[in-house]
Amino acid sequence: MNLLKKKFGIALRSGLIVTLLAMTSGLALLPRTANAAALSSLSDTLTTLTESVVADHEIFFVTPTGAQTTDTITLDFNTDGFTFAGTEDDVDIAEGTTNVCTSASYTEADTAASASATEWGVGVAANVITFSAPTAAVLEIDADVCVRIRIGTNAVTFGAGATGVTSPAVTGSEQKDIGIAGTFGDTGTLSVVIVDLDTVTITADVDQTIAFAISATALEYGTLASASEKWADASAGNATSAIGHTLTASHNGQSMAITVTTVNLVSQNADTITCVDPSAQSSIGTAEHGIYATVSGGNFALDANYGTGTLDTDEQYYCNTTTNSLATSAAASATSTMSMYYIANISATTPAGAYTETDTYIATGTF
Repeated sequence: MNLLKKKFGIALRSGLIVTLLAMTSGLALLPRTANAAALSSLSDTLTTLTESVVADHEIFFVTPTGAQTTDTITLDFNTDGFTFAGTEDDVDIAEGTTNVCTSASYTEADTAASASATEWGVGVAANVITFSAPTAAVLEIDADVCVRIRIGTNAVTFGAGATGVTSPAVTGSEQKDIGIAGTFGDTGTLSVVIVDLDTVTITADVDQTIAFAISATALEYGTLASASEKWADASAGNATSAIGHTLTASHNGQSMAITVTTVNLVSQNADTITCVDPSAQSSIGTAEHGIYATVSGGNFALDANYGTGTLDTDEQYYCNTTTNSLATSAAASATSTMSMYYIANISATTPAGAYTETDTYIATGTF
């Protein structure tokens, strides 16, 4: 009896050992089951927060689990009223090198309308974007790395993105959520804010300005002689080139023009010393007078009639008894200074007399 019990006990223990071994071996053969985990470092940057308009999205999140072959990742824009009717070309997905989204380097995944061994599938239905992992394990998303998703015109890696996500209508400012889920096992929520208008309009006025000044309005040639030329100045004239006066001009308009109306030198007896027309260099012994000008500063440009040649070398003088353009500015200008030179010559037969001319300068701005 005792022997029977002993043998039976040995057999029972042997059976239990075999059963436990079988159960242990069976557990090893079961497929890996991913436990749902919470995504972290979630962010979504939109190109505009304004309601009811299309915006590009740049999304980041860290996946604790990663995405294995045939896993899916979904972005649900439908719950809070976003709409998206784009295609695979409007969406990019990239895997980061670390779990620090701001500093990781990203490798863009090749995408197509459906998954293959080498491509992630990107499908869009009912405002939900579904990413399907490729069947090649080397293209999986590793655990504990950052994932970047771009939607809209910023998706340019495998196709030119053209369609973004239309934001919902709101009253004032409202939080809106976008769910992340899928068979990869991790879940999370992207929270963004949508406002009725995300821009601030600031206005300002700039007053129109225009300035014009003549430094001296009374000049003299003094006594003229046929054997020499004479320049007008503020006191009895000058035998060498001298500035008679300056004109200064500035404006902040579209343009500005300065004209001059010159006349002949006329004596009390109605004798004349005529204008140099066309422009020419000074000719001693010929009864004529004219104007030469230089300009500095600003952007005023002299008319060729008054600004041809180099002073004391080959400058040309001009005047005409009608109104002529002296200088123009084609855009807003700081102060330009025009130095005006007046020259006169007479011949041996020029009648004696007191000669006078009055030239008129007009400045006109266009705003």
